[in-house]
Order: sequence, then structure tokens, then C-alpha cells
Amino acid sequence: MTLGVEALTRFQSGTESTPGTSVPATRIDYWDPGSYFKDNIENHKPAEARNSYAKNYRSFLVKRNPALTGVKWSPCFETLVRYLQFGAKGAVTGGAGDAGTPPMYTYTFKRTVASNDLKHATLEVGNNVQEWDLEGSVLNRWDLKFTAGGAMEGTMDWLALKATEASFTGSLSDTTPEDINGAMATVYIDDTTIGTTLAAYPLDLSFSHDNGWAQLHALVGQITAKENYRPQPSKADLELKVAFDGVGEYDKFVSHTLRKIRLSCDGAIIHDAVKSNLALDWYGKWDAYDMGSDGGLHVATIKGESFYNSTLGSDWQIVVKTSLASVP
Repeated sequence: MTLGVEALTRFQSGTESTPGTSVPATRIDYWDPGSYFKDNIENHKPAEARNSYAKNYRSFLVKRNPALTGVKWSPCFETLVRYLQFGAKGAVTGGAGDAGTPPMYTYTFKRTVASNDLKHATLEVGNNVQEWDLEGSVLNRWDLKFTAGGAMEGTMDWLALKATEASFTGSLSDTTPEDINGAMATVYIDDTTIGTTLAAYPLDLSFSHDNGWAQLHALVGQITAKENYRPQPSKADLELKVAFDGVGEYDKFVSHTLRKIRLSCDGAIIHDAVKSNLALDWYGKWDAYDMGSDGGLHVATIKGESFYNSTLGSDWQIVVKTSLASVP
């Protein structure tokens, strides 16, 4: 008897040129093993008077919405550049690179506020028993978490237009991505110029974004959605836990003052003294300031939503500097 086992879980993906049109996978996805695939199927069961205590006599399918939810992963410089094309901004390139050897390339994911340019993917998911193609997949909700003394973590929720039983694309090579050591991150909190004032005792920082994707069902002879669309504006949530060392941020919470926060995390040297780097910028205001205890420390957990910044032209951005010449 052949059993699907967690150790043989596989994930692969390709970027669709036409949303909803399946493409072969071009990359192996290094996600935590788990059964994330869920085929959400809605049945209609007519309520009928049949002079009977039996409840159901008929049923038929009316809606199908496949999804891949709660995907856990450990972000790397190369893989982050790939998935931000689906979750933050599409069609981002690293430019020509700097003058070093090897060159450093800069990928700026400043989300587009006046249009939708996010990419669609075909996800290949499964194990040693069965694989599915999730066509027309969009990255709906995603987050990044940094913890002092811990690894950087991420989660993703994907929606798909269709799920088709298929076979994995073969002959894809493993890669060796550069890890992002979140324990080495630094946090800056400012009133005026972002990236100026180093925060003294940040313990955790979580950034989460919901793209608000919805699925359009139309009378076109199918129970699956015809296309994905984004009906509502969105914002980025930030949660920061700090060891309490004064009332500075509490006063900003009370006065509802705009905060400018940057998280920066260096990687390996690319050339000379130039290193790989992840920089996450968030502009927002605090909505909650909760006091508590953690490991014998008096801590504050502060939460807020992003606000549009006219200088940036957005409410947040992520910049990745790496030796990667193109999006994988």
C-alpha cells in the first residue's frame, strides 16, 4: 500500500504570463512540509418535503475555490525576491547592478497604489502519491516575523482558480539560497527621517499584509471562479514588542503621531564591504499599546496600521539587495 508521507511533500511553482493559464514549474519552493492544500467545494442540497424523515435526496456542486493556506517558510534573500512579485509588487527587476564584482542588484518592492500589478502563479503541490496544479494562484495574505534570538519566519495564504490532478514538472535543480538571519536585524523608529534613530530594546517585529483578493464567479458554464480581483484598499499591519525603557512610544500612541519604522538586516558580503540587505519600511500610527511581562521584563506590545506617505508614494516598501541578477 502506497502512503503519502510528510517527508515526501513537494512544492514547485511557475509564474503565469496569462493569469489562470497553467505553466510548468520553473523553481522548487522551499516551504515547511505540511498538508496546506484545501479544496473548498460548496454543495447545494435542496430542502424538500417528501413525506420522509430522511433529510437529503439530491445534491449538486455549485462552487469550488481551491486554496493553499498557512504555508510556513524560512525566507532567504533570493526566495523573498521571488514571492514579493506575487505579494507586494510585480515586474520588479534588479537593474543593471553596481560596479562591484560580483555586482549587487537592488530590488525595490514599493507597492503600486493606483493599479494592480501582482503576478499570478501555477503552484505544483503534493507528495509521493499525488500532485495537483493550482492554476491562477494569487498570494492573498502574507507576513514576516523577526524575533531576537530566533530565525526569521514567514507564512503565506494562496487562492487558486482551479485545482487539477497532474504530475510534477521534472528536472528542476536545487538551489543554495542565502539565509536571512533575522536575529541580526536592527530596528529604527523615527518622527522625521526614517532609518535615523536606532531602537534600544526591540524584541519582536511582525509585518503582515492582506491583498484582499476575491474570486469572481460568473455564469460561464463552470463552478470554479473565472478570475481573481481586488475589490478593496488594503493596509499593512505592524506589531512591535519592546522591553519597556520609557514612555516615548506610549506618548506617540496617545498623541496618534505618525511613526516611521525601518527594519534592516544584513547578509553576507557581496563585494568589498557591500553586503546583502533586507530593508523593510513602514509608515503608520499606533492603534494599541499593551503592557505585560515576558521573561521577567516589563514589555509593551504596540500595534498599528500603515498610512500613505506622499514622499514615499506608498505606505510601505521592502528593498532587497542581493547578488541575484534576475528574479528566479
